Formats: sequence, C-alpha cells, structure tokens
Amino acid sequence: MSNNVTAGMSKNKFFSRLRADWERNNPIVLGLFAAAITMFTSPFAVSFMLEHEWNIAAAYAAFFDVAAVFTAFLFGFYTFVATSTTDFMLKVRRTQVFSGLKTFTVNAMSYGAWLIIVSIPMMIIEPIPTEVLSWENALFLVWMGLVVASVASFFRVMKLFLKLMSD
Repeated sequence: MSNNVTAGMSKNKFFSRLRADWERNNPIVLGLFAAAITMFTSPFAVSFMLEHEWNIAAAYAAFFDVAAVFTAFLFGFYTFVATSTTDFMLKVRRTQVFSGLKTFTVNAMSYGAWLIIVSIPMMIIEPIPTEVLSWENALFLVWMGLVVASVASFFRVMKLFLKLMSD
C-alpha cells in the first residue's frame, strides 16, 4: 500500500476512535465545560436575571421536574427492554448497539438521579450566585454541570434508541 492510503486508513481509525470516545464521554465533558463556564459567567447572568425580575428559583424547580420525568421515562424504558421476551427484543439484545444502549441508559438515570438530589437543596436554599468566589456560585456550578450532563446523557440514549430501531 502506498503511504497515502495507509495515512488515510490511519486517519479514519483516529476519527473513528475520537467519535467513539466522544460518544462515551460527551455528557461528562459537556457538564464539566458548562460548570467551568458557569463559574465565571453566573454572577453576570444572575445579575441580568435579577434586573429583569426573572424567577431563578423556578429554574431550579423546572430542571428538577425535567430530570424527574426523564429519569422516570428511562427507568420505564430500561425495565421494558430488560424484561421483554418478544422475538424482536431477543434479537436486539444480541447487538452491540443494545449493549451501549443499556450502559448509557443506566448512566443517564444516574445523572438524572443526582440532578434530582442536588436540585432539592437548590429549591430550598435558592442560592443566588452574585460573586465568582462564593459558596452559592460553587453550588450553582455543580448544579449547572449536572443539568447539562443529564440532558446530554438523555439525548445520547434517545439517539442510540432511534439508531437501534432504524437498523
């Protein structure tokens, strides 16, 4: 093989590996990225929200509700998939996509459960992060990281489910 062909194969392998790593880790990467951005931007964003009389506590409650719905849906979905004995589901269970789907579903339920747990004190305390170096901002950035990781994880499961159903 020529060097150009070998380089092309190597490049494809690299991008395939990169895509697989991204697929596996994107919720935590996006969550950490959101937390890092939140650390420096939340005081400004919160000041803007307060000036415009937005209800910040409602955001905590809204994401609590969304996490509860997503997590309950995934639990029902996982239970159905794990216990179904139809011929179709027995065939699907043998695929590599299904193996990833199971793992990602459990991960998404875990992110959702953590978001629910962290959202409860957020709704009670209602931290208003107005300074970068404050306990309110630290709590807010953890919560924001969980929000983004939970949503990304849920959509990763839905994407894989759709792929599984289309194959």
